[in-house]
Parts: sequence; structure tokens; C-alpha cells
Amino acid sequence: MLIKNITLENIFLYENVNKFSFSTEENKNIILIIGENGFGKTSFINALKIGFHGITKDILKIGNKYISKHEFIKGNENFEGLITKNKHHAKIEIETDEFKIIREFNNDEKLTLIIENEQFFDLEAEEIIESYFPKSLNKFFFFDGEKIQELSNFENEEFKKMLESVLKLDIYDQTIQDLKNLLKKYIKKSLDENTLQKLNELENEKENLKQIIESLEKRYKLLKETLKEKLKEEKFFLNKSSKIKKLQKELSKKKEEFENVKKEFKQIILYKLPFLLNPTLLEKIKVDIKNYDDLGINKDIIIRKKEEFLKRIKENQKKLKSFMMKCF
Repeated sequence: MLIKNITLENIFLYENVNKFSFSTEENKNIILIIGENGFGKTSFINALKIGFHGITKDILKIGNKYISKHEFIKGNENFEGLITKNKHHAKIEIETDEFKIIREFNNDEKLTLIIENEQFFDLEAEEIIESYFPKSLNKFFFFDGEKIQELSNFENEEFKKMLESVLKLDIYDQTIQDLKNLLKKYIKKSLDENTLQKLNELENEKENLKQIIESLEKRYKLLKETLKEKLKEEKFFLNKSSKIKKLQKELSKKKEEFENVKKEFKQIILYKLPFLLNPTLLEKIKVDIKNYDDLGINKDIIIRKKEEFLKRIKENQKKLKSFMMKCF
């Protein structure tokens, strides 16, 4: 299959009718599309994807959010829409060497496929296009060069489905799907116009709800992962909090010990510090005590009081030294 011509009418930035010819020669068979940022390269690629397979789920993802099909066509406050601003109708035509695809957009989407002058519409046309060019191959042929890294991020299951489609290994699943589509087509043919319109509206609503559910499931998965991370953080902070409480308890105990030492130190300063800081005075008092025999006081009492006094001075020296070691 070779693409010959692409016509975009009021599609994204492509206002009015814009025709692109892809004719090539034998020794010139590569076509480059070059343009500055914001000049429509990505819009052109997306138009090709939509032309072949319609407005698919990946197209409806704008930024990190999914929008409805109607919003994609008409636009909303954050997205200008498929149809060019101030226009009411849009069309994509893709002409290949085997068939011609025409997709038209107003409030909804209409598909026409022409093969050798025979026309096929909507669901039946989608099935035939799928047999020529499977939807699973879309992203491997039409992608933004600036986002080529995303090609390496496809999941194994997605890649497997693509290979099955190319090699026709999914024939059983495809047959089941074809039978379902065929049944749906015959049911639609038996309905009157009003019922058919109502059915199409319900199918669109179902598709929109399906996309909303998928979006919510992704959001749920993301929130679940976020919650998991938050619980880890909470556990970490609880462990830290437990250690902080333990350290606060130890600090309180040390403060209490410090207050007790401070009281003892005050007592030493008040009564004994002069002697401790002045060894000469201490020696003089010792000599004076020795000479208390002349005062008529019982010698045993003087000796006992002297020993008590010297002992207390010695103890206070030790306490002062211990305190100094703790503080400095």
C-alpha cells in the first residue's frame, strides 16, 4: 500500500482545503515533512492516524488527561478541537494505490471507503481498513519524531499483539470480533432511522464512559502508588519521632542531673570556695587549728572538728573537680 494523496480540510491548523501529493520516483522515494515548532507537523501525523483508524483512545489523551470524542471534535476550554476554529465541518481524505478513505466530522464522525468505485460505510469500512492496515501498527508508522523515545516504552503485551496482527496469529480472536461486528451490522440494518440514531448515540456514550473508566483506573493506580509512598514516609517519620522522644527523655534526665550538680556547686561556692581558691588561707587555718590548745577547748574535740573540716574540704575539692569535668 502506497499513499498517493492526503487532503485536509479544516483539520487542526489546516484551514480550508490543503492537498499534499506523495508521488515519488524510483531513485527519489523518501519524503520529508519539515517545519518549525507549532507549524503543524504533529497535527499532520495525527490527521493521518485519524484518517486511517478514526479517533482512537491514544488520540483522546491530551496532556495527562483523556477527553470525550465530542470534546475532541468540537474542542473545550483547554483544547481547540479537531475542527479548525470558527469552522463547522472538517474532512480527511487519504488516497492510496488500493483504496480511498474519506472521514468527515461535524457533531460526529462519518466514514466512507471507496475500492474500485464500490463504496463502504462506517463499521463495514472500518473492518476492511483493519484488514489492510491493522490499528495496532498505527503508532509504529505514524509518530512524532520528537517523542521517538516512547517507542522503546511499549509493553511486551502490546508488542506481542502487534506481531500477532502482522503475522495473522490472532485469527481466532479476529474471527470472533468479525462475527460480533457482522451481527451488529445486521441488527443496525433492521432498525428504523430514529432507533439507529439513538443506538449510535448510546454507543458513543458507552465509548466515552469506557474511556472515563480507563482514565479513572489509571488515576486509581497512580493514587495507590502515591499512597504506598506516603505510608513509607509516615513509617519513616514515626521511627524518627520515636527516636526523638527517646532523646528528649534522655535530655530531660541530663537537665535534672545538671540542676542537682548546680545546687551542689552553689553550696560549694557559698561556703567553701574561698578556701579552695586560696591554698595559703587554708594552710593558715590549719596552723591556727593546731594552736587551739591554748584556748582551753578539749583537745579531742578540736582534733575531731579539725578532721571533719579537712575531710569536707577534701570532698568538696573532688566535687568541684568532677563538676568542672562535666561542664568543661
